[in-house]
Amino acid sequence: MQNVNPLTLYVPILQTAEAQASAQAIYENFNNPTTKTNLDSMAIVHYARIALVPNTNASGTLGVLVITEFDGNMNSYLQAFWNE
Repeated sequence: MQNVNPLTLYVPILQTAEAQASAQAIYENFNNPTTKTNLDSMAIVHYARIALVPNTNASGTLGVLVITEFDGNMNSYLQAFWNE
């Protein structure tokens, strides 16, 4: 039986209009049949979601959190994303 490992990755977002729009679009469109199919095809990801971190000093998004749970070690997780 493999261990299930959590991972939360913080990705800072440039404070430009284009980067802000991209972050918002990714957030709004993450939960869709294509994303689910792609994650399911990896067969190691149990759970995945993203969350926007608000910029408290200005309007917009400071960063994106990628929150997942996966089987195996970090190398197998990264390899699964690289291959897909």
